[in-house]
Amino acid sequence: MLVTGKIKPNRYSCGHTKLDVTVYFAENIKEKKKKVNGEQVVSYEYDRYETSIRYRPDYKKYIEDNYNMLLERAKEEDRIALSKELREKRNKLLAESDCHMALDRLNLEVPDGNTFAIWKPFLKSLGDALTGDWAKYRQALRDLPNQEGFPYNVEFPKKPE
Repeated sequence: MLVTGKIKPNRYSCGHTKLDVTVYFAENIKEKKKKVNGEQVVSYEYDRYETSIRYRPDYKKYIEDNYNMLLERAKEEDRIALSKELREKRNKLLAESDCHMALDRLNLEVPDGNTFAIWKPFLKSLGDALTGDWAKYRQALRDLPNQEGFPYNVEFPKKPE
């Protein structure tokens, strides 16, 4: 997760209870300078990840000795959590758009009869509806996890008018 703060972070920090240690990692730390009311203000932007380990008296040494493994685990946990969050948002948007694709909402009248000539206009209208803007929007939502950069760089499609 991208974080901005006024204090330059250490490469990791910890918080612990009697049972667990939460390890917070800071990576890709960038110093940002800007003028605010004529004064230069410094802030830091960085990627923040966290993971937990069981408490042990030598937890700091354990973290140092296993830094890369713990950082990779924290990144994977972050990726999984963000992916889940994005899929939940996508599923909500799909559910909200269901009404635009329900047959009874498409204003299609099912014809009486059993000849192709009678059904052809209905099938054409149905085909148009199923390949229209709402169908494309819903497909783009379903394809969200296939975007390059998922889950960190995702562009949600715009709802049709």
